[in-house]
Amino acid sequence: LGLECNDGRSLKPYKTFTPAMQRHLRNYTSNQGALLVSGAHVASDMTSPSDSIFIADVLKCSFAGDNHSASNEVNGMGTRLTFIRDLNETHYAAISPDNLQPLSTGFAALRYSDGHDACIGNKTEYRSFTIGFPFECIEGKEKQGIIMRGILQFLME
Repeated sequence: LGLECNDGRSLKPYKTFTPAMQRHLRNYTSNQGALLVSGAHVASDMTSPSDSIFIADVLKCSFAGDNHSASNEVNGMGTRLTFIRDLNETHYAAISPDNLQPLSTGFAALRYSDGHDACIGNKTEYRSFTIGFPFECIEGKEKQGIIMRGILQFLME
């Protein structure tokens, strides 16, 4: 989902999970479909009560505030990575990504350097992996490959 967000300033609304998308994802996961979601506002854009229920039920997490750490380091999955957090001329930046909190069967798979959870995995009748910053903001193709291999291995088990 990148920086997709219904911020009220865009020419067109960019809600992360529209009601129609929520229905499709609920149906998909109810049929044991594995799900990977990443984006800087994956939880913070979900502000209505029904949105919060969707995030809790399907992604097994909740919004735990914006991450305002000065660091761009993330740890977990047996590695340390950095993500693009500062404005620059080559790639968009995830300036204030989401802190996520695991619920029920969710667990923290990655943590920001300040200790807040950056990524929530879920292993129930289906598997999901929710990253609070855009995957494509991970610096370095090698690190992206390491993380994606780990995600796919988890989702396909």
